[in-house]
Order: sequence, then C-alpha cells, then structure tokens
Amino acid sequence: MTTAPLRVLERSVYGGPNLYSRRPMIRIRVDLGILDQYPSDRLPGLGEALRSLLPGLADHGCSYGEPGGFLRRLAEGTWLGHIIEHVAIELQTKAGSAVTRGKTRKVRGKPGQYDILYCYADAPSGLAAGRAAIELVDALLPSAMQGTAGLDRVAPALDGAATDIEARVSALRALVRKNGLGPSTAALVAEARRRHIPVFRLDRASLIQLGTGQRQRRIRASVTGATSLIGAELAANKQAAKEMLASIGTPVPAGELVRTAPEAERAAAKLGWPVVVKPLDGNQGRGVTTGVADDGALRDAFERAQGIAPRVIVERQLIGTDHRILVVGNAVVAVAERVAAHVTGDGRSSISRLIEAVNDDPRRGLGHEAVLIPAANIPATLDGAARFNIENAAAAAAMAAAYGIAPGTIAAGLASFRPSFEDSPGRLSLTEAHGVRIVVDYAHNRAALTALADLLASMRGERNARVIGMIGIPGDRRDCDLVDIGALSGRMFDVLMLRENVDLRGRPPGEANALMRQGALAAGLDAAAIGLYDGEYDAAAACLAAARPGDIVVLTPTDVDGIWRLVEAWAADPGPEDVRLLQAANG
Repeated sequence: MTTAPLRVLERSVYGGPNLYSRRPMIRIRVDLGILDQYPSDRLPGLGEALRSLLPGLADHGCSYGEPGGFLRRLAEGTWLGHIIEHVAIELQTKAGSAVTRGKTRKVRGKPGQYDILYCYADAPSGLAAGRAAIELVDALLPSAMQGTAGLDRVAPALDGAATDIEARVSALRALVRKNGLGPSTAALVAEARRRHIPVFRLDRASLIQLGTGQRQRRIRASVTGATSLIGAELAANKQAAKEMLASIGTPVPAGELVRTAPEAERAAAKLGWPVVVKPLDGNQGRGVTTGVADDGALRDAFERAQGIAPRVIVERQLIGTDHRILVVGNAVVAVAERVAAHVTGDGRSSISRLIEAVNDDPRRGLGHEAVLIPAANIPATLDGAARFNIENAAAAAAMAAAYGIAPGTIAAGLASFRPSFEDSPGRLSLTEAHGVRIVVDYAHNRAALTALADLLASMRGERNARVIGMIGIPGDRRDCDLVDIGALSGRMFDVLMLRENVDLRGRPPGEANALMRQGALAAGLDAAAIGLYDGEYDAAAACLAAARPGDIVVLTPTDVDGIWRLVEAWAADPGPEDVRLLQAANG
C-alpha cells in the first residue's frame, strides 16, 4: 500500500489570546494524507501501545470531562491529530510542566489537514514535545503507514528513540529547567493567568509583562517595578539585613563578617560548632554551606563562599527547617520547604538506585528550584484566605501523589477545582448577585463554624462588609453546645437568623433557637439583629431579603439543594418576595 507521509505544514506559538483560544498555545498544522482515512479504531494495537508507554493518558478527560475520557475516544475512534495533541500534553506533564488543555480542528476547505493546538509552559519544551508526540505516534503505526516530513519546522530532534519515553522525557525535562520560569515567577504568572491577566515573557530569563497598555506592569522573579531599589540591595546584603532586623529586636544568629580563612577559623572558634558559611552578597543559596563542624570543612566552605563574593559571613547554625516564602501585598501566597538531598533505604535497592529514583522525580529541581504550593493558585482557597481548603488541597495532593498521579496533573486538578455549587455543592459554594456575595456551606459544628469565621474575617476586607448569617444546629446537642454555637454566631455575624430543623430530635419547638439566642445575646449581638424561624427556607429568604449591595450572606442549610435553588431564584429576580422565593425553591 502506498501512502503519503504525515507532513507538518506550519507551526505557530501564541503568547497570549489568539484566534483559537484565550490561552497561550502552540499550533501545529499537519496534513495526514491517506492517514485521514484511518481513525484509531482502524489501527489495531495503537491504543494499547499508547497506554503502555504513557499510562498518564488514562487521566485525560477529553470531551467526556472525566478520567478515562480520552481512552474512550481512542476505543471509539479518533483521528491522529487529536491523538498527537494528547501525547504532546502528556509528555509535557511528565517533564514537569502543568499543562492540560488542547484541541484539534479540521482546516476548513483543506481535506486531511488539521490544526493541533495545545498549551505550553515554555515554547522550546512545548515545541519539542509536539515533535516528540508526532514521532511517537508515527512509530506506533503499521510500518507501511509510517513516515513524516517537515518535523524540523516544529523543533530540533530530541535524544533517544521515538518510543524511548524515559530518554525523551529526560530531554524535555532538561529543556524545562533551561527555559522554564523559577518557582516564584511561575507562581505569580499562574495567578495572573487565573485572573485572566495577559502575560508576556519578554526574555529567556524571568522578565515578565503583566497586562497591556498604560496598566501594564513588569516583574522579574519576585521583584516588581514598584520594588524599592534600596530594599532589594539591603536584602541581598545579608549582614546589613541582619543588622537592621537586630535593631528592631528581631532575634538573629550570632556571626561575623570575614575576608580570610584564618579570620573564618577564629570566628568559628568563638561562635562554637556547627556553623554556617555564606557569601555576603548572593541569592538562591549559592555558596552557602551548613553543618560545618571542623576546620577542614570550614576551609572548604570558605573557598566555596568566596567564589561568590569576596566577603564571607560565618554564623552560628540554628537547627530547623528551611523555607522560601513569597509575600505579595503583605500576605503570604506561596511557601516551599527546602529539603537537603537525601535518600531513604527500602531494604532492596542500592544507594545508587535510590539516588537515581529521586533524581527522576520531576518535582525535584536544580539549585534553588523546588515545588511550590501556591495557595493563591488554588481557586478553592480563595487566594489563601480559606485556610481549611489549603489543608484539604494538601491532603488531596498527597493522596493523588501516593497513587502515582503526575505532579502536573495534580496541579492542574487543583487549579481547575472551584468553590462553586457545581464542583462542591454545599461545601463552600460561592456565588454573587445584586452586589451581594453569598456563601452556602454545610457547617453544623463548632470546628466548621470557627473555620468559616476565619474566612469571613478576610472576606469582610478593609470596608468591613456587613455579614448576615443563617445558623441551625441539630436539637440533640447539649444545652451548653447550643448556647456556645449561639455565642460564636453572635461574634461572626452582624445580623443573625436562627432556624430550627424539621426534625427537632426530641426538643420542644423553639427551645433550640432560644438557647442559641441566649448565647448570641451574651456575645454582645443586639436583640434587634436576631431573627427566629421555624424552618430554614423562611430563615434563608429573610437573609436574602435583608441583604444590600456590599453585604455577605452566609447560609448553613440542611437541604443544600433546596437552599441553592432558593439562592438561584433570588439571583434571577432583582426584587423577589419571600413567598415567590419559597414557591420557586420548592417547585
């Protein structure tokens, strides 16, 4: 059988919104030739080979929007352009780039031609992944159908055979390290993109433009156009920074500034072992040696530090963990713990094999690189304000990692999960209507309400927004528990609507509300700001009716679906009445 080879016709790299997407994307136009007549269901063994070489493809949701979706498309029959798109995404993910989105479209009026589009973290590694994806898919075709042309239009070839995934991913990982953004810059860029702020990389280092026109801003790593030059210089001068901290009473380690090895030895003898040796000026931990415990190690550490700066600091070592913290607008938005290189034996592997396994982990960076946990990049944390969801996200990430899910896939999942009724009904479901922010959360105990109170303190903001809340607790709680919940609610809310459940669980009507009201009054809430209701629909409707633009309404329902329908009805009508609300909510 004679077949025309798969030909690459052109490629483009879009750094911002474009004709095909609002997202930065790579586009590769291919002509499948006769291969356009062979979707995947007509290519026996192709799906199995892809699953074997790239198990992570099982996590791709594709048009089905759930894990396994892409594999279903493979079984049902999909075209090679679409397959190449997913392979390019998976190769980038395995190399440590958190990309998930792509699409493939037929070129109108050009039979057999397709535009393959997919997101990328940096252009060189993204283009290389595209070429590698084409080569891999081609290598898995029947020999009579193999053949490509125009691959050099995409990117130079990577080392290793097309089906040698380990070699290809290793080469891609090297490109990511060489061309990718550092952890601080990457966290800022990810947050800007989450907020739909245009992002442009202006050089191969870390100079980034955010926005366009007169509102554009530029950053380099965590330094912005508004960063004080004096402040940046002082931060780089470790001795000057330490002296300023000491002048305001902040504890700092004892140390001395030295220029020669003998001076360093005298300083260490005075301070006591172990010591830390570091260059006066520097960043990213270059030239820093910890745990220096004798004169020989001290001389080696001194030479290493003096290779970075002529003046060297010798300090008493303080034992503890090492963290890199990113602060934006006086708020912590990302933290990375730096862990010294080490391995833990498993009773089977040699030390060299254990080291190889650690080095193969895509989460491991070079030099100062490390995996950041950017709370601000996880929508469910509300820019880090919802601390309980930071903990939930960390637990979810740990469980996913334990099951071998790729870090990029985990990051993408966390970034796409939003505090909405669709993603998490009744668990911090947020919406906004008529200028009112509404929180629906199934909080029915002290711990949950305390966590919610911390979040509300942040949501109030500088304008100290008014918060209206609906609270109801099961009647089988102790009297003191109901009073305590009332007191907590009295401190949380400016207006409080107390409601009882349909099932009073043995209490006479009105008793649970009375006990909670007692607690709220004791906490200082005015009696006029407290409403008592027999059911949650009446109480929720009263909260919404009382709300004004700028307010926050918090509803803690038992019937989550019913109360959300009530909220939707209120949001859809600029001036709903309680009766109409109840009718809409209950059908």
